[in-house]
Amino acid sequence: MRKKIISTLLCVTMVSLIFAGCGAKNNKKTKETASGKVYFLNFKPEIADAYVELMKEYTKETNVEAKVVTVADNQYESTLKVEMAKSDAPTIFTINGYVGYDVWKDRCENLKDTKFYSLLSDKKMAIVDGDGVYAIPLMQESYGIICNKKIFNAYFGLEERDDDTGCNAIEDINSFEKLKAVTEDMQDHKEELGIDGAFSEIALNSTNHL
Repeated sequence: MRKKIISTLLCVTMVSLIFAGCGAKNNKKTKETASGKVYFLNFKPEIADAYVELMKEYTKETNVEAKVVTVADNQYESTLKVEMAKSDAPTIFTINGYVGYDVWKDRCENLKDTKFYSLLSDKKMAIVDGDGVYAIPLMQESYGIICNKKIFNAYFGLEERDDDTGCNAIEDINSFEKLKAVTEDMQDHKEELGIDGAFSEIALNSTNHL
């Protein structure tokens, strides 16, 4: 269970630890952090319960008081601004890449010499400013195309398909030009393949699409 909770923590997009003593204006917050309190402002409502359990485990192991507050969808930035103005501002919060860092860099502590940063396998993904590291990515969101291998295999098995695509398997589609050529040819053979079209939105339930 504990491993599952910790794994869920790694789903945060970009977390920056702030030790509230990032400047003279934050002396009060520095004392609060040093006394043993962790306040995490959570960006992901869908995994809020897991964070609550994680904080309980953290407190149990360290005797450090820890809490998580989860923000409703599409209200994170506005809530963060309000919370940062308080004397007990979040000690852990989420930023949106370099855009978010530009807004909150005065609140971000240098993590370069931390064990947390040393665990990062691809350090080019971190938020870097000069010689400092101010935020560590725990999840990278990427975009891609979901393909139906059954339909692809049927297409590559067609005798009359266009050989000029230069592709005989999914693995051969390694550029936009090749993808365009293959899908256009699939569209031309949609009746043989039993599909309505080569592309579909994910929200559609029909399986008769690429």
